Amino acid sequence: MSRNILLLLVGLMALAICAWCVDAIELPTSSIQPSTSHLRARSRPDRHSEGISVGSVRRIVPRPMVAARQQTSQTEVDALITYGMPAGAAIDGQYIVIFKESVTDITAAVAQSQSRATQVVTASVASTGANVEPSSLQVSVLSVADAPPGVPSQAVISVPGDVDAAAVKAALSASDDVLGVVQNRVVAVTQAAGSCYPASFAAGVQGTPASGVTFSWNECLTDSTTKLALFGERCGNNRDKFRWTGIYAYNPSNNQIIKSSTGVCVRFRTAETDATRLQRFFGDCGVAPKYFSNLPTSVCMEDASSPCVDATSLPNYAVTLSRSLCTAGSPSATFVGSACGPNNALIQWNKLSPKGCVTVLRDGTDAKTQADWIGQCGVPPLQIAGLPTRICGKVPGGIDNGGGSTPPVTPPPEP
Repeated sequence: MSRNILLLLVGLMALAICAWCVDAIELPTSSIQPSTSHLRARSRPDRHSEGISVGSVRRIVPRPMVAARQQTSQTEVDALITYGMPAGAAIDGQYIVIFKESVTDITAAVAQSQSRATQVVTASVASTGANVEPSSLQVSVLSVADAPPGVPSQAVISVPGDVDAAAVKAALSASDDVLGVVQNRVVAVTQAAGSCYPASFAAGVQGTPASGVTFSWNECLTDSTTKLALFGERCGNNRDKFRWTGIYAYNPSNNQIIKSSTGVCVRFRTAETDATRLQRFFGDCGVAPKYFSNLPTSVCMEDASSPCVDATSLPNYAVTLSRSLCTAGSPSATFVGSACGPNNALIQWNKLSPKGCVTVLRDGTDAKTQADWIGQCGVPPLQIAGLPTRICGKVPGGIDNGGGSTPPVTPPPEP
């Protein structure tokens, strides 16, 4: 795993907001129509306060999250799903089963739990009447911790992410051998010293106002609970910096975008013609916006252990999603990508084709839809966790733990 990020996966923690208590977002059928109302800001008279950072950086995590699983080894699958996810994020479809201390045959107990989970998955699919591929019904045992006497043993079981979590937990808990069931989560993400952040932050990060700055946005910032978020891209010759390209209002209860009577509450960088507003709301390549001065400016370098895709798979990269992206679809999906960035080491996904759903193409698609479903060069999409953005066998330039940069052999043109 990357030297810049330490991901610790355990499930024995207090459960946070239910990841299945909100409706799943589906693929849009057309481009976003931005709201016609204007985002306005007001800062206190003391202009020295403008640009003073407040609060920490928080990445936006959709609820429920969709995870992309490649048909490969379990170690690679775990890395694909969890790389770059923030602390507390639920891992869709993964449950930690805690067995009673009295259980002596852990192998049999785990097999029984797997069987119970399989019954729930089969019943769930049968209730929809949908024709699905056998791979989407798979229930896997990811790991087993056979503890010594007096200590509860544990197993991590994976089911398709769109199966009702409450039903899975109830079935697993019904066994006399089981002490408890909790959803697996990322519970620690440790950032190495320095100011760089994972590229995934460009997919969506909460916009905490700088000191003394307040915002108003008719029908978008409806009350004190509504928040602003920004999304962007990697920029610079090494793609080692952030540039913010859009702002949107979202509901923090489900992290989904707000819609007004005149359109979606989003403002694109390309719509700003005033240079002062541009610097205040969006900043520049490697320069944080004055009104959101705590936003990341530098991208951490991917190393050789970060998730990757073989270059030969870019024209047809097949994955199994943790749930379908539309009512009539299936979890099977194909991405089409191309090499980009320094040394052609990064991936830009240009097409998403979920089976039975509409296709998302980069050409002709607005920047927010791109950020949500196919991402940018070296940046994964917001709505699909675990999609690799590096080509195997290559490492792009960026900022390392010591703060230095690695220049590309042939710098590409500025995006």
